Amino acid sequence: MRDVKKFFLRFLEVELDDLKEDLDLLAEQCRRHSSGDRPTEHVVMANLALFNKELLGVGKFSQLIHSVKTEEYETLDEMVQALKKMFAERIAKCDLPPAVRLYIDRKIDKVVKYMRTEHM
Repeated sequence: MRDVKKFFLRFLEVELDDLKEDLDLLAEQCRRHSSGDRPTEHVVMANLALFNKELLGVGKFSQLIHSVKTEEYETLDEMVQALKKMFAERIAKCDLPPAVRLYIDRKIDKVVKYMRTEHM
């Protein structure tokens, strides 16, 4: 039997890459619309700073999942709960935007749902 927890982490990495790309696209869209009667430069810069902090948060979570030792958890659910808890602590410690937790939790839940319907 293949290791479901390792498969989960690999699949989650793909979802995180997708999230990073989405945030990059939002930042690029923000930069392109910074001229004319669009938001002021101050607003654009604040939005870009937020996107960068969100990207930093996704990067921190990527680092976290690379450090996970799947053998330390008996079940996928146990590992998922530990990941969510560790990331919530990291968000607070690194003063990351709270929305990052929502983004990550949605990606985790999406992968768990897929795993349960297709591979478990």
